[in-house]
Amino acid sequence: MKLKDIKNKWNKEKSYYKAQELGSGVHNFIRACLESDELFSLKEGSLSNKPELRKKEYIHENKTEQGRRADFVIYANQDIVIPLEAECYGNIKAGIKQLFEYQKDLEKQYGILTDGFSWRFYNNNIPIREFNLDQIFGETDIFLEFWKEYIKPEFYYLSFFEPQDQLPLLKEEQILPVEQDRQIFFDDITKLIKSFKNKLQVEGYFNDLLLDKKERGKKAVEITYAYIIQFILYKTLVDNEFGRFSEEFKDRVKKIHECLKNNRYKDILGIIDGISSQISENIYHPFTKEQEFIRQNS
Repeated sequence: MKLKDIKNKWNKEKSYYKAQELGSGVHNFIRACLESDELFSLKEGSLSNKPELRKKEYIHENKTEQGRRADFVIYANQDIVIPLEAECYGNIKAGIKQLFEYQKDLEKQYGILTDGFSWRFYNNNIPIREFNLDQIFGETDIFLEFWKEYIKPEFYYLSFFEPQDQLPLLKEEQILPVEQDRQIFFDDITKLIKSFKNKLQVEGYFNDLLLDKKERGKKAVEITYAYIIQFILYKTLVDNEFGRFSEEFKDRVKKIHECLKNNRYKDILGIIDGISSQISENIYHPFTKEQEFIRQNS
């Protein structure tokens, strides 16, 4: 369906979308948007296909292992899978909690919430951008540029560095409290640790060491956890404005942002290595013999 036809469809049917969600209701309009070559350019996928083989398609009413049924699940590519929650026009707030549940069920960081008119794009439970139909119809090129960036794997990390100028528009957003959101955090940090460990090996961090595959893997795990522990200490010092740490942190964040934008991942590892060295040289102090004796006998 062409963009002008989608616009006509909305103007003709929007009053009915306030009362009807399924069937010929707002779901029907969302499908038209997803399949439009001028917008998302997706096709409806088949449940018989393996999820890892799906690309540029969506599944309507995708059932999760927990028994919940997501309105739509978008398979942009092998890495980017996006649950989409749809609500009746004017009732978008009703879908916030459901979207977060689908993110946890599907173990996905991305998410879209829409009532047909407003389209909100999430990173975990943080709304990072919102478009309405007037913007999509009037500034389609800007929307498409955002969508292309949103479905890039590196966008997940880049979005944490960008100014969140859309957040003030979403004051009614109900971010889940820590107790309910804890599982997302642990799942996310587990994936981050695994990814960082693999990145160390991919970038050849241990090529100069005479280690076999098993020992390289072990070394990568040790360094990953050491870096994470040291970074937590480093960030604590930054937040408490210890020495020049706050100034240096801003500079490092700027450099990491540039490296992410230019796909210079090995340089990022070098920056992290610099943080680790700074902590080791300036914060950690080895025990004296007397301190070690007291520690062992206390």
